[in-house]
Amino acid sequence: HRGNPECTGPETPNLPQVGAATGLSPESVFIKFRGVGCHDAAMKEVELKFQVPPSARKAAESAVAGSQPVRRMRLQAAYFDTPKCALAGAGLALRLRKEGRAWVQTLKGALPDGTGMTRSEHNVARTETGATVPAIDPRLHAGTPVGAALMKVLQQAEGELLRVMGTDIWRRARTVRVPGGAVELAFDVGVIE
Repeated sequence: HRGNPECTGPETPNLPQVGAATGLSPESVFIKFRGVGCHDAAMKEVELKFQVPPSARKAAESAVAGSQPVRRMRLQAAYFDTPKCALAGAGLALRLRKEGRAWVQTLKGALPDGTGMTRSEHNVARTETGATVPAIDPRLHAGTPVGAALMKVLQQAEGELLRVMGTDIWRRARTVRVPGGAVELAFDVGVIE
């Protein structure tokens, strides 16, 4: 989590630092390729993210859109961790994201596949609507392997969960079917706070 020296875990969000030293502005553009295998509420994903330089943004967005018009969706998210970043240190990420009018709570965790690129993801649709971020509820992930990992970390962690980062993203995405699953292509433009 940006600026917190306690957050040095393997799954600390891999986001570029913003400022004069990097030449990146708070508004950045990313292209994301995500391969998903999903047979129940818990899914496995491999996600690759690339920052797109300004000179290539139009071409990248066009490639993601393909030949069919793809609508843009606003995604606003709040990420949560303990004061000493116990979740990040354990390879977990917990967020609430507003997708359209609905909130979705997501827990992601690294899988022990040896690559460091495959994650388990468990999504729970929340009933709340509106602009106010709902209270985070780790119990919603009970009964899943990644939920068990979260509860173990929280039992040993110091401090309560708090909001550590937010994003406000406009996403253009489409799904491409491939043998054995699907690949989501997404072009994100937004702000990391």
